Amino acid sequence: MKENFIDGHREFFISLSRNLFCLGIVLLFLNKLTSIVISKYLNITLLIILTFFSGVFWWFFYIKKDEEKFKEKLDSWFKYLFLAGLLIIALNQFFKIELISSLNLYLVLFTIGFGFFTFYFNG
Repeated sequence: MKENFIDGHREFFISLSRNLFCLGIVLLFLNKLTSIVISKYLNITLLIILTFFSGVFWWFFYIKKDEEKFKEKLDSWFKYLFLAGLLIIALNQFFKIELISSLNLYLVLFTIGFGFFTFYFNG
């Protein structure tokens, strides 16, 4: 039986997405904690989004190795974290809490990630 492209190159995609994720994390830490100005060369919002999605793809390719084990352990966590994220975002639209408003991009990205894995595990 012929394997598909993703299954044939799974290790490559795992290492590529892991390395992009680690590079994004390092660049974000350098921008926050040092005097090196990354935002002069890169848009920080775009860097955050690319770092997040490379982390999601890394996790996705990693769990495809042993999907049933991860599904039974993490399925309920992803469902409830997705619903909690939606609830927090919806409540923040009415109450405008300063802390949540400042972290809104991160909250939306993590809620999208939890929603993706919830859909994936149920599909």
